[in-house]
Amino acid sequence: MNGRRLMVRRLVPKSLRWLLGMLLTGIAVLAIVASQWGHDVMQRFSRQEQSQAELARLQQEMLSLQHQLQAQTPQPPAMQENFAELQGLQAPALRHEDAQALDALAVMHEATLEALRQQVKELQQENQRLNNELSFYENLLPAEDNGGVSIRSLNVERRVPDELYWQLLLMQLKRNAAPFKGELEWQVAGTLDGKTWRLPAKDRRQSLTLETYQRLDGRVPIPANLQLSSVTMIVWEGKQERTRQSIAFDTQ
Repeated sequence: MNGRRLMVRRLVPKSLRWLLGMLLTGIAVLAIVASQWGHDVMQRFSRQEQSQAELARLQQEMLSLQHQLQAQTPQPPAMQENFAELQGLQAPALRHEDAQALDALAVMHEATLEALRQQVKELQQENQRLNNELSFYENLLPAEDNGGVSIRSLNVERRVPDELYWQLLLMQLKRNAAPFKGELEWQVAGTLDGKTWRLPAKDRRQSLTLETYQRLDGRVPIPANLQLSSVTMIVWEGKQERTRQSIAFDTQ
């Protein structure tokens, strides 16, 4: 009689098998999460290194711009505070939000530098304009207090063929004098079509009221093909001539 072996299997309860399955599933999920977390950590460290490199680059640019600006104008306190704040953002664990704030600060700082450069340029232009005004008025104060009216400066330009542009500086030579009331007369001479030409009477005179000094400018119409020879300005008080000044032009 052949002997048969009787194998006895132990039945695992369904609840225990379910728990084992859940445990294995949980381990797999944890492994996936851990892998993703490690990937995120590496990306964050990579972004942090990039942000720190960008910070160093921006600091170098700001230092260069600051040195250039210091050669032109002193820094205002607000810009110094912004630059100090920029230098202070060097934390080892620079977050993404900090990098965005740093970018915004860098843009503001650059805009401030550009605005200051523009202000320096405008101030230089204004200074040049004032220097020109000063040279125009350099003879403003009279050497002697002998009364009367003086033409301190006269400039005449032919900017277009049919017109003369003039600038005039008049001054009363007597201090604390009453306002001067009179007339300006223009005498313009030249050659037109081979004949002598004079400015018509209707275009010659204009009224004048002068306190202490006055700068005037205006235009005088002339023929476009006039060969201009001279321009004379005369100041009249009633029927009495007070002063005159002439400018000769090259007729060749």
